Amino acid sequence: MQLEPPVLSVRTSFVGGAQKEAVSQMKTIASRMSRFLQDESGTETVEWALICALLVIGTLVAISTIGKWMKVRWNSVESAPDGL
Repeated sequence: MQLEPPVLSVRTSFVGGAQKEAVSQMKTIASRMSRFLQDESGTETVEWALICALLVIGTLVAISTIGKWMKVRWNSVESAPDGL
């Protein structure tokens, strides 16, 4: 899908020097934003970052769950009578 950059039309007869510069900068920003939205070169990096984030979250959940289980086990061993 080919996106076209937005066309900004300004009547320059009523626009002062500073306003012309601002309009020019807005056109530049619109053009760069359009190119950025069309560019797909960084999508693989984003996908790998999401995969890594999911792995980190899964690891933290697993460690937290195992940690709680170990705490319960440790407390039950610690509170057990000496004869067992």
